[in-house]
Amino acid sequence: MDARARLAAALSLALPLGALAACGTTTQQATPAAKTMTVTTTARAKPAPTVTKTKVRTHVRTRVVTEEADPNAGSASTFEDDYESAGITAPIGWATDTAAEVCADWQTGEGTGTTDALLLDGGIYANHLRTFSDIIEIWFCPGDQP
Repeated sequence: MDARARLAAALSLALPLGALAACGTTTQQATPAAKTMTVTTTARAKPAPTVTKTKVRTHVRTRVVTEEADPNAGSASTFEDDYESAGITAPIGWATDTAAEVCADWQTGEGTGTTDALLLDGGIYANHLRTFSDIIEIWFCPGDQP
């Protein structure tokens, strides 16, 4: 047999054998495995938030001189000078407003128990209550303190 005849015979056999090989058999194709990714997170404590509170204080000093209630006529003393020289520290605006309120309470018959509570709430120390009340009486309402 010459080479052509052998090639033709091989090709004629190869086609039916390929078709035959496919009959009754299962062919499986390999598929790549699904990729799995593992993510690990570590729980970390969150730092507490920092809270900053800023208090703004404005101190305005004015001097109030009332000539009608001035016990030291001819002297340069003021209401503020008197309570500061007694060791009491308070803003002059608060002190004069509170003095007027204390006098009004005394004039309506309130006792020192009520007005002492007002002074303590405003920041006057307990050991300064009598002194501050006396200074209020001298400057704002002579003779009204119970």
